Amino acid sequence: MTTPRMRTDLRPLCPAHNTQMVPAHSWLEVDTDVFPKSCYACEEPDCLYCYDIVHGYFTVREGECIEHDMKYRQRCTHDGLAMYLADFEAQGSKRTWRCGQMGCKGSRITEGLPQASTAAP
Repeated sequence: MTTPRMRTDLRPLCPAHNTQMVPAHSWLEVDTDVFPKSCYACEEPDCLYCYDIVHGYFTVREGECIEHDMKYRQRCTHDGLAMYLADFEAQGSKRTWRCGQMGCKGSRITEGLPQASTAAP
């Protein structure tokens, strides 16, 4: 199994604000150590949403554990990694999801209220 490699040209949208997220680092605590984790983060005040291809959309308070948000978890059918929200159309709540894995062209469109994907990798 190869190690997932997140593309560097992603433009994920925050699932709460539908605004473009920016490259960032979250600080995670593992046992007694705290370390930075590369991800994308929302810039809206008080928004804790982050994204990476392994965890999908998640929240984390500085130095705490990741909390997954399963209603925004869409898995790519090609590699099983978490897709990112690439486009949102308010009319019909249409969302375009794309895989962030380097070299993968996986995508999916959903409409209506967000629900966790049941698609198997």
